[in-house]
Amino acid sequence: MNWTPIRMGEASPREIPHGLGVPPAYVVLQIKLGSTEDVADGIGYMMAIESSLKGDKWGGVPYAYDDKNIRVWTRYIGGSLFAIPEGWGNSKENFKSGQYRIFAWKSLKAKTKTVQKLSLPSRSNTEIRFHTGINQTCDIVQVMVKELPNRSGSNENAGYLFKATGAVQNTRANNSYGGVVYSYSSQSLRVWYPPVNDTGKNYLVYLDNLFGKSSTATRAELEITTLVPYDAIPKTTSKEMTASLLPITKRITQLQQKSTRDRTLHLTTKSKTTSHSDTLTTTSSMAITASSIPITRGTARLLQKSTESPKLTTKNKTTLHSAKEDMTDTLCQFDFWIYILIGFGICLVPVFIIWLFWFCLRSVSKDAKVSIE
Repeated sequence: MNWTPIRMGEASPREIPHGLGVPPAYVVLQIKLGSTEDVADGIGYMMAIESSLKGDKWGGVPYAYDDKNIRVWTRYIGGSLFAIPEGWGNSKENFKSGQYRIFAWKSLKAKTKTVQKLSLPSRSNTEIRFHTGINQTCDIVQVMVKELPNRSGSNENAGYLFKATGAVQNTRANNSYGGVVYSYSSQSLRVWYPPVNDTGKNYLVYLDNLFGKSSTATRAELEITTLVPYDAIPKTTSKEMTASLLPITKRITQLQQKSTRDRTLHLTTKSKTTSHSDTLTTTSSMAITASSIPITRGTARLLQKSTESPKLTTKNKTTLHSAKEDMTDTLCQFDFWIYILIGFGICLVPVFIIWLFWFCLRSVSKDAKVSIE
């Protein structure tokens, strides 16, 4: 969806068909603030608002969705798309107009996906144990509040999913307020909500009538989705990385020492008068050790950096010298077999001449015998 203008005081809510046929697995509402490039996310619902109808010290763009549409609310009177009032920092910011866009995914690919539900209000359970413990570093937890019809069946947003929140942002005394707050650990999720009843002023989802289609839900269903991504790789600290690389680094050092001893023995046997001390720690040994251990490409780069020595100032020269010696050995072996083949060919030439001479004499004698007869 492209950026679309939005401002406070317009008809609300906006209904945008998503065309997925099912409730989206994930929805993001972005609000571009005024003429700036700053972007803020939409919110699930209002916690509370100012007592003054025209007050603008609060802000936010609520949104929700079902299997057909995504609804975006702005208030007829008061409020802002985004507000930073006094007491929240040095700067005061207030935006009543801007642009919005929506991203909606039909499904999210994951190794595992688990959905748990809880009816609210719940008299016996405000903590939900996950079926399987989660990894807080990698796994994704999404908590949605699905508005259900009240006993009178008057809800205008029944069936719509609102995003739950992580904290209460307004604790002033108001005529009405509402919202579901949650937190979670690796094993369970905890839920808080105000006491609700059909004749009270506290709600599980609250949007007052100045937003258009209001929400004063006293019954709802909590929907908790946990996802384990395919590329879930926990982050490790530098200390953990160092500890995990120690056995591999030790093994590489052992292989380097063995390669050095073998190289020294070869050079000593070939020429006792030639010294090659600079070749004892060449990059060829690193190539051998790196191919001897099944490690990843990234780990190989880390190991190469951790095992490089600042003393290897002549490694290019020694590597070239070693390559020249290996080439000389190969050429010598090649020349030896060439000489063998040449000698064998020279021996075959007289044999071939004798055989050819014998063959000719035999043919002549047969011809003479035939002519005599």
